[in-house]
Amino acid sequence: GLGRPAALDAAKEALAKIPESPPTAARALLLNQVAAAHMLDGRFDAAIPVARQAVEVALASGDREVEMRAYNVLGPSYVHNDEIEAGFAAFEKSRQLAQADPRLTVGYYINYSDSLNLLGRYEEAVELARSGIAQAAEIGMARNTGAMLAGNAAEPLVSLGQWAEAGRLIKDAIDLDPPPRHIWHLLTLYALLKLLKGDLESARELLGEVRAQQAGRAIDSQHAVTRAHVEAQLAVEEGDLE
Repeated sequence: GLGRPAALDAAKEALAKIPESPPTAARALLLNQVAAAHMLDGRFDAAIPVARQAVEVALASGDREVEMRAYNVLGPSYVHNDEIEAGFAAFEKSRQLAQADPRLTVGYYINYSDSLNLLGRYEEAVELARSGIAQAAEIGMARNTGAMLAGNAAEPLVSLGQWAEAGRLIKDAIDLDPPPRHIWHLLTLYALLKLLKGDLESARELLGEVRAQQAGRAIDSQHAVTRAHVEAQLAVEEGDLE
């Protein structure tokens, strides 16, 4: 979670120490951690079969929380893999399993709103992310999951042209001093917003801050690609086509 290298290796090493039979909650948890690491790194073909295993083991061991989390990994993995209906079915299963626990529901809001944004369903993405922000605040998670959801709301708001509201959400979330991965996303989005407004200097400074914060960290693909995308747009605006 701190963006340190070898997290996936550590999870795999732990997984190798736990027998496949009988199914246990510990094995289900580790399978889901491996699947989630693959998902965050953009390796959706690798994430899907491991997340399916996590669902099976969680179901067999009676771990409802890990089962929910595994479906929440399957949802975006399927969507990114262009298996939209399977993704939506996984999200619905995730929602049903999370219903009694607001702490789990915010995780559903995060991944589902991101997938809706990916599919260009911007208004739905904003509405869902806002619901998640409110729930995160109610249960004392505004600084971490709430900040992530602020980014998930701001991103489609930028696409909708609602730049003032997107900027407000980003700034409020940054002021909470969120954990590293969340702040990277927020600062990169803020750089994109400055770029779209023609403030190239501020965009450049914000991207520099992101690079400085990511130095020495293990950067998963969702953050690396987002930063590269904004840096490329900035380079075009500055006339640096190479």
